[in-house]
Formats: sequence, C-alpha cells, structure tokens
Amino acid sequence: MTSTMKLQRQQWLFQILVAEKKGTIRFYNVLSQQPIMSLDCARTPLLSADWCLDDPLRVAAVVGSDWCAFDTSRSRSAFHMKVFWPSGES
Repeated sequence: MTSTMKLQRQQWLFQILVAEKKGTIRFYNVLSQQPIMSLDCARTPLLSADWCLDDPLRVAAVVGSDWCAFDTSRSRSAFHMKVFWPSGES
C-alpha cells in the first residue's frame, strides 16, 4: 500500500455512508456531523450501497434491478450501470 493510499484511508476513517431509498447516497463526517458529498443513482428504490475498503473512492449500489458503480474521484454520477436481475429473475 502506497503512502497516498494510506492517507486516503485515514481521511475516510471518520466518515459514514448513508443510502436513502430515493436513490441518494450521502457521506457524513462522524466527528463534525457535517455532510461531505452526495451521489445520485438517478433511479429508485436504492436497496443497498457500500464502498470499497481498499479504495474508498469507489462506491457500488443496487438500485431496483440494476447495479451501479461510482468513481467519486471523477464524478458524482454512476459511471457503470448494469442489469443485475434480468427479467426479474434472481
């Protein structure tokens, strides 16, 4: 792990991800209780969201029957959308 990656991980230590059913993913600083940023899935319902522990700039979410991925270093919009359950099948 590079020193840059270690610094990025330290910056994310006191942050929490909050996923809202209406399709918004918000990040808050736990210590200051201030909002940091938000992401828009552009779809509903948002069922689940999580970020990558090795690269916290990457966030993934399941929205309805779609899977979407974010690279927060580039944009606040999803860069990849894919049908997760085609035709409603699991």
